[in-house]
Amino acid sequence: MFGVQFNVIVPSDSYPLDSGPEILKFEIFSRLITKLQAAISRSPLDFDFLEFTCRQELYLLEALSRHVNVPEPILQAFQHLFRLVMSHSNCTDGTVATIAGETGRPRYDIDQEILEELLDVNLPVSCIAKLLGVSRSTINRRMREFGVSARQTYSTLTDEELDDAVIRIKNEMPSSGYRMVKGRLRSTGIHVQWRRVIASIIVRRTYSVKGPLSLWHVDTNHKLIRYNIVIFGAVDGYSRKVSYIITVFLSFTEDLFSVHMTFLPKLMADLEAFVEGWNNHPPRTEGNQTPEQLWHAGLDIQEPDVDWDFAADFGEHVDGAIVVPEFPCPFTNEEMAELQLLLHQNENDCTRTELYLVCREYVAAALSGTD
Repeated sequence: MFGVQFNVIVPSDSYPLDSGPEILKFEIFSRLITKLQAAISRSPLDFDFLEFTCRQELYLLEALSRHVNVPEPILQAFQHLFRLVMSHSNCTDGTVATIAGETGRPRYDIDQEILEELLDVNLPVSCIAKLLGVSRSTINRRMREFGVSARQTYSTLTDEELDDAVIRIKNEMPSSGYRMVKGRLRSTGIHVQWRRVIASIIVRRTYSVKGPLSLWHVDTNHKLIRYNIVIFGAVDGYSRKVSYIITVFLSFTEDLFSVHMTFLPKLMADLEAFVEGWNNHPPRTEGNQTPEQLWHAGLDIQEPDVDWDFAADFGEHVDGAIVVPEFPCPFTNEEMAELQLLLHQNENDCTRTELYLVCREYVAAALSGTD
């Protein structure tokens, strides 16, 4: 493409280079010729490298022309060479690809696996269409083609089986509402309609209190738990009169130890059930989408530019920390194994309160040295 011929001016007696500008001009021209020869001699010809060389040498040559006399034909010829290289770099080879298809625009490529995964987390069709950048009708057509349906994800439970499942959840989390119950059902693999969940939860029964002392409401206050103080109170259900309020100071080692041994496993199981139910319950403010669904829907969102090292540096001192006193274990490994065996043997036959009393009796007897 480029037919370039370079002639190097070699200093001799007839062309003396006794002045500084002439020596500088000779060195620049020699460098220019060497660079261009190196760029053009590459096989195959690297136009990116040639463009870089021409740009760099042209900048140097134009800067030199402001200080020494550079012949105008040389400068114009080099500028013309640079324009030729640039025009070739800007031209892209286009190839025409012929694809045999039907009339009209091509169909959207939606992967069946991705569609089924989004349906498995119970995302609505409108949300799936928004995530994939297509219309709802396109999603519905693909679902018909793939033989999948949102209704197929509903569990085929009878009303009696659903009532039994709801009763178990209400026993685990007595204060849970219908949204939390639906989320807990999802976490156990049960997916039913809203109307069935509401119909199973609502118990249409009425009761009346005859008079004082017919019903008491007992509650506790744990704001002083850092001091091992728990406040118990009871309110009469008829007159709302405070019947009694007492404080319990859990200072005895056997009390705290027995509570931990009997109630911590149940507490951990309840917390795990709460987490599973919460992750699958649909908040109204988020369009009835569960936290699990919001997680899947937000995976493609770009992570914000946060300096995590700086953000996580809270210093060594944190105000307002709650310090719970720790008590050393009063038993040896053999005694702990014997106590755990005792609790395991009575776990199915006793309530949690009865199990606590059994544990406390054993602990008190062991600490006092009696059999």
